[in-house]
Amino acid sequence: MWDNRAQDGRRRKRELDEKNEDDCGKEIKERKEKDGGDIKMRFVAEYALPGINELPLDYHNGFVSLIKEAFITDDEKVFHDLFDDRLVKPYTFSVRFLEKPQIKSGNVRFKEGLKFFFSSASREIGTRVYNGLVSIKKFRVYSILLSNPQISLLPEPKIMDSNAVYRTLSPILIRHYKKENYYTLPNEDGFQESMSEAIKEQWRHLVDEKSECPDTKIEVLWSKKVVARNYGVSMYGFTGTIRVKSSPQLLNLFLQSGIGQRRSQGFGMLEVVA
Repeated sequence: MWDNRAQDGRRRKRELDEKNEDDCGKEIKERKEKDGGDIKMRFVAEYALPGINELPLDYHNGFVSLIKEAFITDDEKVFHDLFDDRLVKPYTFSVRFLEKPQIKSGNVRFKEGLKFFFSSASREIGTRVYNGLVSIKKFRVYSILLSNPQISLLPEPKIMDSNAVYRTLSPILIRHYKKENYYTLPNEDGFQESMSEAIKEQWRHLVDEKSECPDTKIEVLWSKKVVARNYGVSMYGFTGTIRVKSSPQLLNLFLQSGIGQRRSQGFGMLEVVA
């Protein structure tokens, strides 16, 4: 659905696909052929950062800025398509540190470097970010300077069944369906209803605003409460493992674009366990 809004007709899409294949090189072309031409985009960029480094607890917006810079670097029109209006973005990301970080004085302190995971339900968007990160020579995120990433495509299993088990790569945020500024947790009143509303909203924006969202049942196998900070706001979220029963289309969408709220701000990214 987003791709149709963002592109100027079939001819431009075909030209972009051809350019994408050339820009991303042999690795993406081979994967496209292997998967029958129907791939999305999931990759990891590893940044080496020798010594001890620090980021504020509210560091997600720094990596949102990195993504924006990647779009501008590769295709400024796509950047404007996504950010001039308040569109729901068909992607998610996660930042993982190479060594276990420490929290000191309101900062995240870590050594050696970090991994930036990115996943999108749109191959064009994923390709733009991939190309942009490769082209960006240096980019500062607060006090750290990111440069020379080692980028690798990640396997993306295609879910064919009606159930899947996911593990979180970043905290899931679920806004309460009756309390706008409250984020609910598993085992709280209204959690299942709030999760259902979040999924329906994701379906409307990223798949089809007219068709009915497939029935979905979510079981939280285990979870850990976390306090997430984003743009100066503290919110409850959770990490853990969830089992989801739904249509394969929706299960694949969760893998590609995450689940819950604020996905494009670095929350709700998942990987398949089983």
